Amino acid sequence: MGYVSPGVGSLGHMVGEYLARKDAIRLEHIPYKGGVQAVTDLIAGHVKVGAMTWTTTRAHIRAGTLAALAVSSARRFADDPGLPTLQELGYGELVTTTWWSFSGPAKLPPDMVQRLNQEINKALDAPDVRRKLEQEAIVTEKMSPAQFTRFVETEIGKWGPLAKAAIGAQGSGN
Repeated sequence: MGYVSPGVGSLGHMVGEYLARKDAIRLEHIPYKGGVQAVTDLIAGHVKVGAMTWTTTRAHIRAGTLAALAVSSARRFADDPGLPTLQELGYGELVTTTWWSFSGPAKLPPDMVQRLNQEINKALDAPDVRRKLEQEAIVTEKMSPAQFTRFVETEIGKWGPLAKAAIGAQGSGN
């Protein structure tokens, strides 16, 4: 069975590979160049299953043109409490997040890094920003630069080996 994702190395790719390896099932990764075309092909029935972001699929799920099976977040979404998490379905260690960062050159002065971090964290507390992010099922977690560095290191340790194996298999045609 094939599954689509927004591309090689994407979080959707990693979730599909994790599930295939965990359950020792053969899934063929069908990478797309982004989520929009993958969702279009899912809706049209050209492909049967995909691992996509909630923001890319939510409107289609609510419209009834896509069916959601589970979410990979740690908790169910407040707006969709009937949708189980992968943890609840027996994949306890499979919790994923899509994350963004504000980054700059390696030699950015520490005082500038701290100031930017403070201002970004302050912006995330603004009621209109928080409301908009919540509408998109985006949960913010404010971090210091040091906390973020540790978070990235943890993510690399968690996903790096799987990414190397999956991307290597993708490149070799296996």
